[in-house]
Amino acid sequence: MEKTDARKASQDAQYQMRRQIVKLRQRGMKYSEIADIAGVHANYACMVYRQYERNGLAGIAKGRRGRRVGEQKSLGHELDSSIRREITDRTPDQLKL
Repeated sequence: MEKTDARKASQDAQYQMRRQIVKLRQRGMKYSEIADIAGVHANYACMVYRQYERNGLAGIAKGRRGRRVGEQKSLGHELDSSIRREITDRTPDQLKL
């Protein structure tokens, strides 16, 4: 079976794939067999099952994607809002851009 890039699938599709991997492993299948059936790499199947062993269904549950709000900001809230105000209130010529 052709391998699929699970990162591009929807979160629901990813979760169903992880549940399928767990069910197949609980039936006693090898990771290479699971990888062929699910269309993923054997290392990914192993990683998913280990997360399930450690944390149960919460370990393979859907998560939040992307950066968190305010994460890795280099400007503080006050400085950020003052710069935004300057940019929106003036023209580029006034700001010497």
